[in-house]
Amino acid sequence: MSKLDSPPFQLRSLKPSFGCSRTNDDVHRSISLEPITIAVLDTPHMQRLRGLKQLGVSEVTYIPTTHSRFEHSLGVAALAEQVLREIRRKQPNLNITEKDIICVKLAGLLHDIGHGPYSHIYDGLFRKELKKAEMSPSGRWLGQKFDVKKSYKGLPLAMEGWEHEDGSLMMIDGLLQHLGLAIDENHLDEPLRQIGDGIRAESFRIFDNANDDNENESNGHSNSNSNSNSNSN
Repeated sequence: MSKLDSPPFQLRSLKPSFGCSRTNDDVHRSISLEPITIAVLDTPHMQRLRGLKQLGVSEVTYIPTTHSRFEHSLGVAALAEQVLREIRRKQPNLNITEKDIICVKLAGLLHDIGHGPYSHIYDGLFRKELKKAEMSPSGRWLGQKFDVKKSYKGLPLAMEGWEHEDGSLMMIDGLLQHLGLAIDENHLDEPLRQIGDGIRAESFRIFDNANDDNENESNGHSNSNSNSNSNSN
């Protein structure tokens, strides 16, 4: 389908945030949030991580271990950015760009998006016992009746050898679809494909603050600090 034949999607554009939006964290104090980071954070695919325990059921024994996959992912993103900026400072010959830094930051943010309930327990023991129940002639699991056909009605069969990394890839595709976008593996260096309402594909990018600031100053805009209204606050 050519651009002229594309349906009239309802689109909004990401714009550079002058100054930088931020959120607070108990460990990392203040974490910067770029427009593309906020767009990713505010999707239901990322927000679901608020309800997933980082350490499974360990809080039953170690009471304070209640933090979520959302907090963990935000922290990994912050550390990824810090490391890349430090490498760029100490090794300027590597020519690390702002795009490189934010891409690695987004990778940190999304690395656990595919986790299921109770995190690694779901990958391991839970699915191991579930497989036994699926094969059991007694039709019981954890002392309860278990009817495979009834339980899986309308759902795809469980993937053999599934891990949360597989789930992460699926979740990233779903996240982009939620934003009206899709990856085109044949054109990875070009804007994402526009497949529906959401964010304009050409604007879903890494803004170079220095260049964008200069451009906007030349157009009569001045810089000012902005506060994030993201769900991540």
